[in-house]
Amino acid sequence: MKGEPLLGVFDSGVGGFSVLQELQKVTPANILYYGDCANAPYGNKSKEEITVYIKNILVYLKSQGVTHFVSACNSMSVTTTEELLEEIGITRDTYIDMIDGVRAIGLLDGANVLIIGTEATISSRVYQSILSEKIIPHRTYTLTTLAGEIEKGDTIAIMKSIEKAILYAKEMHATHILYACTHYPLVHTMFIDVSARLGWAGMFINPAVYVADLVATWKISGEHSVQCEASLETEVFISYRDRYVVVS
Repeated sequence: MKGEPLLGVFDSGVGGFSVLQELQKVTPANILYYGDCANAPYGNKSKEEITVYIKNILVYLKSQGVTHFVSACNSMSVTTTEELLEEIGITRDTYIDMIDGVRAIGLLDGANVLIIGTEATISSRVYQSILSEKIIPHRTYTLTTLAGEIEKGDTIAIMKSIEKAILYAKEMHATHILYACTHYPLVHTMFIDVSARLGWAGMFINPAVYVADLVATWKISGEHSVQCEASLETEVFISYRDRYVVVS
């Protein structure tokens, strides 16, 4: 009903379903999920293009009665500015993004982290700065095509991209891989399978878990209802919607 809390979760496409899955574990909030599949993936687009997409989505979500916002896209998160939120009329205490999730990761003693993400995310150097502040050794690996391959459901291409990332993690003696793209946890089982086959025995960090913990502190009431919308309902979007949307 109008006036009641509504949690808006938005992504460039299907990646945000990995965040939605974690959110449904910790909050009964009613959720409106929006995926901009018509323009996905965002990772290789310019900052100017991404900013326009973000603004359009946030304005739309506000028009639908969204009161609390979760940016479930790393490329969006590293591009959104305080000025943009202020322009749209969104206060920071009702907005959480993937950067907040990475900031919430605890200290990792003896870790050597490999950050994997899109070009937009890696080139922003936001996550490198956060890990540097925590004095956590790290390297980066840019996966220029994986998010797009996941949007298309191209299993063979997905596997090849994952193999490259795991081989680099092994070469760099990484102890952890940080998913700096919300699309990647959607194919986590493939990462696990490839890691086992290639002999990399490290751990994976999913910032969505930490984002969910932060959202839980809002203590939003609701009935666990989930509504999903997309700028373009692709077969992959429908598939992930049916897989990850849990309505009690």
